[in-house]
Amino acid sequence: MIAPGTRIEGAIFSEGGVHIDGEVDGDVRAKRYVIVTAEGVVHGNIEAADVYIGGTVHGDIWAIELELFGSAKCHGEIEARRITKDSLDEA
Repeated sequence: MIAPGTRIEGAIFSEGGVHIDGEVDGDVRAKRYVIVTAEGVVHGNIEAADVYIGGTVHGDIWAIELELFGSAKCHGEIEARRITKDSLDEA
């Protein structure tokens, strides 16, 4: 988990999942899931089986399942088998 007020510089890889409440300046890859909450910001590409975006992503997203929440802001290309949009304001 990347806590609020925390900034990480560099790529992240996880065998499980990554939960981002802070800021990441680098690519994020996870085998299972990536969650970017309403407060979270990623300056890089995201790749995971399941991706949940409530915050801001400045990069491309590759996922099997992508869920976008009302507060999501995505600046890049998206490739996913399934995309859903939820009306909630947070991931």
